[in-house]
Amino acid sequence: QGRQRLRELGADGIAALRRIIGAPEDVAPQELFVRATGLARQRRRARIEMVHDVGAEAWRVRWWHDGTLAILNRGGPVRFRDEAFEWIEDRELGSDVSSFAHSENQKLTAFAQNKTVTLCRADGSRHVLRTKIDRPFIALSPDGALLALGGYGRDVHIHGTSDGKWIRMDRSQGTVGALTPVFSPDGKTLAIGNRNGVTKLFDAKSGNVLHVLERQQTHQLAFSPSSRELAVAYVDGKIGIWDVETGKLGRLFDSKAKEVFCVAWSKDAELLASGGHDGPVVVWSMRYGGSIRELDPDSERVWSLAFDPEGRRLVAVGRGRTRIWSIGP
Repeated sequence: QGRQRLRELGADGIAALRRIIGAPEDVAPQELFVRATGLARQRRRARIEMVHDVGAEAWRVRWWHDGTLAILNRGGPVRFRDEAFEWIEDRELGSDVSSFAHSENQKLTAFAQNKTVTLCRADGSRHVLRTKIDRPFIALSPDGALLALGGYGRDVHIHGTSDGKWIRMDRSQGTVGALTPVFSPDGKTLAIGNRNGVTKLFDAKSGNVLHVLERQQTHQLAFSPSSRELAVAYVDGKIGIWDVETGKLGRLFDSKAKEVFCVAWSKDAELLASGGHDGPVVVWSMRYGGSIRELDPDSERVWSLAFDPEGRRLVAVGRGRTRIWSIGP
């Protein structure tokens, strides 16, 4: 039956199917049919419902391990909402914050303001690091030992968090641009995206270049929970899924947005969410490829996305709107 369906599709139909599920050319037509069939089943089973809809603009969002939601609006502090999505009035970080990060071991939080980065430890102590980078974009290694400072420029600076001392500089590829560093969950790889160039993968410990991902103009990056894949949001509205070990492009999705600003993985790596400029929030199947559902963000721009630690909720923040959806099987 599968072979008959493939014959009916013809070359043009198979090419269209390949685009829908984001499969590269080396995937055989029969495998395309198997994946498309699996995607159809997953679409039928998916239960995605909006559970919160708030007319509040935000710039960055992240779920903390304790279930609270950290939200940053431009020019403001990092604020927190509880499990019921109510503001926690006596808890916030900084003011005029440009970016923030939280180590996976839950021992360190960092936030950037102008040309400083404040490191906040679990014991309540703080250390302020001064930098020449204006309003840097920051990332922490999972163990909290390393701090990466990106931002507008050509270089990402790596500091130790125990004393704040500068360790090295990792140079991006291409022209000067907005640099977005991110560490892999296993702590072995540092990826640096460039709004005006390509993405580079570095050995997080030594700084040696591992791969150059030859596709131009990136926004946010996100490693899969296993650290084996890297999702890259592109200015042209595409999402690339790269193999971290080989540096090869595994899948390329078309988001229907003019630009993709953000991507986020679910805990089990079964789902990837994307959002951007003038397009839907798309929930992608990472098992079969292709979109499971397109969600209305009610916002012209979606700046940031995050799944909760259990993978049961997805939050999207953007221009004038914050929405949360529950994610069923």
